[in-house]
Amino acid sequence: MSVEARIVELSLELPPPPKPGGVYHPVVIVGDLAYVSGQGPIQVDGTMITGKVGATMNEADAHLAARQVGLTMLATLRHELGSLDRIERLVKTLGMVNATPEFGNHPQVINGFSNLMVELWGPMKGKGVRSAVGMGSLPGNIPVEVEAIFELKPEPRRVRDGQPWDPKCNGSRCTIAREWTPILWPRTADVGAARVGSGTDPEPIWHGVVRVFSESVISRSETLTTGLAKAQPMCLR
Repeated sequence: MSVEARIVELSLELPPPPKPGGVYHPVVIVGDLAYVSGQGPIQVDGTMITGKVGATMNEADAHLAARQVGLTMLATLRHELGSLDRIERLVKTLGMVNATPEFGNHPQVINGFSNLMVELWGPMKGKGVRSAVGMGSLPGNIPVEVEAIFELKPEPRRVRDGQPWDPKCNGSRCTIAREWTPILWPRTADVGAARVGSGTDPEPIWHGVVRVFSESVISRSETLTTGLAKAQPMCLR
């Protein structure tokens, strides 16, 4: 069952995704990892749960607040990714609890967040590495803040008219190299671009290209040396 279907099955209601409260992105994707900025416990009506654990809030309510943080994070991820089904698994959690110095059950509070992830992704993919720490205060006097890292599923290769297609090409044809491609890049600051036809030993039409076994467009603006590069979908004008 997909995560989106699981949310419906559990009758979970996500709050509105929060706007950034500072100079940062809610989610940054690097490779196949999605880094999520710290989230607070926003309720469905848009209001924030507040309180200091051990003073104005007890552990049970803090546990529920941590679960609400999880729902807030899901709302943020859905807004940024388009669908929660793009997520493969939870990788890492940092849970912060706004608590008095005497309070020591920070892991039990953050379990409210972690249990929700397990309910959605299962005991293996919904459980990652984790830290749960106490804080003297948190922004807006919220009781819990959580940041996390998720692994994303590989995006399916797109095909148009039987050819690999990348929407970034704005309708132009794309090609994907079928094997590892040995390339020699000249030692210049800006090598520009060159197009090389298919062939076993083609004559280089631009200085610096030694051999390319699949048609591709070569473009770099940095100093590189001889090596093997796995070709990615590229635009052909």
